Amino acid sequence: MTKMQIIAKAVLSALGLHLALTFAANIENLIGMSYHNTSPWPNTVSLAWYTAVIAAIVIFAVFYNNRPAQWLAGDGPALSRPQQHRTLVAAYRLTLLFLGLFLLAGSVDTILAILPMLWPPTIRQIIQWLIGTDVAPPLFDRPASRWLGVIVQGVKAALACYLITGAPHFIRWQLKHPIAQLNPTPAPPEEPK
Repeated sequence: MTKMQIIAKAVLSALGLHLALTFAANIENLIGMSYHNTSPWPNTVSLAWYTAVIAAIVIFAVFYNNRPAQWLAGDGPALSRPQQHRTLVAAYRLTLLFLGLFLLAGSVDTILAILPMLWPPTIRQIIQWLIGTDVAPPLFDRPASRWLGVIVQGVKAALACYLITGAPHFIRWQLKHPIAQLNPTPAPPEEPK
């Protein structure tokens, strides 16, 4: 693999993750529309289509991105295995860091809305309200579609924090496969007996 192929591979993985998250965030709108339709079939078909698109994006952009990376970057001088390993780790960390910052910027308002709920006096008031009455506190009196949006943004914020820390498990998982797939080590010839 060349340096440009490695960078293209890392950028394709980050782009695939971003597109999958973008499509997943739009499922919130799809579920919101289901309250207005009387027939469940259009919503079921739309949800199946969204799921298929998300699966295709993840499979081709994150898992099987060796061929597109070769096509985008072209040919060049190949790196040795240790150089490939170091360059791949650096490229993945940088692109995932930028993706994490991008996702974090989009979910700052959700983080700022959730943080007051986690403040100890607020938690104490919520527990006292739940013990004293049999209804949910007014703080939680929101429609389901609003809660779905908060959950999606919370997952994006958690993923952003994971990506900013360098996504070590994702990088380790990616390093197990692609180098061996692109540059197979030839088996030594067998000696005649």
